[in-house]
Amino acid sequence: MPLQFSNIRSFYFNNKGFVVFSIVLFFLIYILENINHRFWLNDYKVYYEAAKALREGRQVYGIPFGLETGYYKYSPFIAMLFIPFSLLPYYLASSIHYLVIAIVSISVILLSMKMINTYVFKTVPNKSNILMILSLLAIMRHLFRELHLGNLNMIIVFILSLGLLYSFRSKYLYSGICMGLAIMIKPYFLLLIIPFILYKQFRTVWYVGVTLAVSFLIPMIFFGFKDGLGLHQEWFAAMQAHSTYLNSSETIQSIIQYYFYAGLPDIFQLLIIGMVVILYFWYFIFTKSKDIENTDNEYVDSKYMFVGFFCLLAIIPNILITDTEHFLFALPLIVLLIHHLSFTKNYLEIGLFALLILLPSCNTPDLLGHDLANKFDKMGMLGLTNLGIIAFAVYVSLRFKLKANLP
Repeated sequence: MPLQFSNIRSFYFNNKGFVVFSIVLFFLIYILENINHRFWLNDYKVYYEAAKALREGRQVYGIPFGLETGYYKYSPFIAMLFIPFSLLPYYLASSIHYLVIAIVSISVILLSMKMINTYVFKTVPNKSNILMILSLLAIMRHLFRELHLGNLNMIIVFILSLGLLYSFRSKYLYSGICMGLAIMIKPYFLLLIIPFILYKQFRTVWYVGVTLAVSFLIPMIFFGFKDGLGLHQEWFAAMQAHSTYLNSSETIQSIIQYYFYAGLPDIFQLLIIGMVVILYFWYFIFTKSKDIENTDNEYVDSKYMFVGFFCLLAIIPNILITDTEHFLFALPLIVLLIHHLSFTKNYLEIGLFALLILLPSCNTPDLLGHDLANKFDKMGMLGLTNLGIIAFAVYVSLRFKLKANLP
């Protein structure tokens, strides 16, 4: 069994200070959302209604569910996973989904801290509950929006974190299932297969392929080959159309257009993605080329695989047009940096980190006014600070590499 009940119980009980704080916080948000009649979960409504339409044999793709932009854009297999919830009244189903987001949000921080303690710094910091609470508060602005909309981003980060942890523990089947499931939700997570290939986790890659194949076949088994194939064709068309009704000032391309050259062609986005892949290859080669005394190779690989994997995850909203909640993908790196700063107590680094967290968090019309807040949005402040967090994490990884021990 990949997880045992006793391990799960101790996993949460040993960090009860953080867990209790988080539960109280999520419960208060749930109550306030209901009191203010704002418990809508409009994104979740799309999954709920799409699953209901699939169950009833109605059109799933190309029509809005709820809001004007409420198009279902995930795979038929993912829609099938929501069918049991579509049998429930919407308020009950959405409340369960809210609970799931709360649980996985707590779990992502716990998993990140566990991997950092075991595979990165190999030490448990004092007052780790406080550090995890700070990690939660650091992403609270985006997480509140995630809870309000009922999106899948924190569920995705949890699945990916679990997949990486399973790979560290040589449980390649479970790792491959987790990675494959995340890719079925958002195919651009294929980018995250690169670390598994470079670190020779070929069995994980194999099980990813098997998971994807099974996920493609299951709708055809239930709905017939012709209808199942048609659903997949409509899914591909929905993904292609997704970027046509979204825009973002936070991508690297948009930032370059704003600060340097407004006439940058759209094709430049492909070049940026290529450059990100090249930079990751450089990071892999550079960290592999250095010999570190008194450190075993397996520990070195897991340490840099953790940083590289989550840097690739975090940079996705900088290279693709996505919603702002996707910047939650940087959460494991934020946990890493807070852990690092708790040991170094470097006030310059603490100030830099605080700036990277507070700048986008303070960018609200209530605080800055609509004009200044819009100006910050056009400047790509969220995208710039996200790049800063990624660069900081890379710097920290290279720094503790050269020292061959704790920062």
